[in-house]
Amino acid sequence: MASIKIVLDKRRAKTDGTYPVKLRLTHQSKTSNLSCNIYLDEKEWDLKRQEVKPSHQNYQKLNFKLSKLRLEIQEVILDFESKRKPFSAHSIIDTYKRGAINYSFKQYAEIQIQYLIDGGKLGTARTYKNSIDKLFSFCKNKQLRFEEIDYSFLEKFQNSMLKEGLKVNSISVYMRSIRAIYNRGIKSGIVDRVYYPFNDFQIKSEKTVSRALTKKEMKLIQDYPLKIGSSIWKNREYFILAFNLIGISFVDLAFLKRKNIVDGRIIYKRKKTGKNYSIKLTKKAMAVLKYFKVAEKSPDEFLLPIIKADSKSYAAQLKNSRQGYRHCNRCLKRLIKEIGIEKDITTYWSRYSWANIAKSYGYSKDLIAEALGHEYGNRVTGIYLDNYGNDVIDKANSKISLLK
Repeated sequence: MASIKIVLDKRRAKTDGTYPVKLRLTHQSKTSNLSCNIYLDEKEWDLKRQEVKPSHQNYQKLNFKLSKLRLEIQEVILDFESKRKPFSAHSIIDTYKRGAINYSFKQYAEIQIQYLIDGGKLGTARTYKNSIDKLFSFCKNKQLRFEEIDYSFLEKFQNSMLKEGLKVNSISVYMRSIRAIYNRGIKSGIVDRVYYPFNDFQIKSEKTVSRALTKKEMKLIQDYPLKIGSSIWKNREYFILAFNLIGISFVDLAFLKRKNIVDGRIIYKRKKTGKNYSIKLTKKAMAVLKYFKVAEKSPDEFLLPIIKADSKSYAAQLKNSRQGYRHCNRCLKRLIKEIGIEKDITTYWSRYSWANIAKSYGYSKDLIAEALGHEYGNRVTGIYLDNYGNDVIDKANSKISLLK
């Protein structure tokens, strides 16, 4: 059952020492806040009665405003309940804020992007923003309505990108982002499902060229003589470490801390999927970490010098990881050019290469999928398959990492 409270949010004061009054809605253990546009000194707020004290000169007017707001939120909840529509604290607040406003596609997309930023999903937010920027570089109408995005519009948009020379898979990313925002708009009641254009419009994609290195190529990269401590050497070691951690993504690698090492294992949650991983450190992985003096670090220190120590906010740390990712890719391209490997390598190749080499050793697709954190071939039947134990995957990874 949803509960409503009016609170004085004392987490952050304004420069004049006042705090914002907020309506706090809680439903199914999830909470969403709505600003009441009222700012008070702590002594002017009655915590128990959830109202402004008479000591404030406009207390009657402000309390009437708060009572009215509470009733309006209750009306939204009752409307959802009467229609037997499922709701969350967020959807109730979102519906109230939307009110009678008929959002344009751009306005609604910007709200969704901000929600993603607030939730720490900066990568998805950036993808959405790039897609919206691309859309409105094609369509100059900033007030474009959801209903105007039909099959014909999408086809023209797609053709314009093809004429620009964009690859099919790049276009697919833009289109899938627009589709995701449209789906959110339907769920929020912004647009009726009858206008949904993606039932008829097919988002095309192409099979990507293999991004895997062979065992021989991987060994050439690992053993190639480089000056220890140089930038290209460090980034080669990051790549080798990622390979030894069963193709961990660069962003996850960058965010690993000393406390992620538990009993000789790296334990972490993948940012992209939220899946938990527990990977035994191989001899090579331990050798790489030894160079970076991991044993001397405190639990909250990053294992690798990718994220700067003075980057305190998550946004700044994510920016460091992206910069590190680009620099690592440049170093890898330079390295394989020196070696003579004619492939357009990136850090993500560590994941494909691990799978490719595991396959060459004869390991089953199921074991490879389990190690990478994928569903078994079929999402339903996969539920009934016993997971491979850590020891089986540990032995496989130990063998694969030897590159013999």
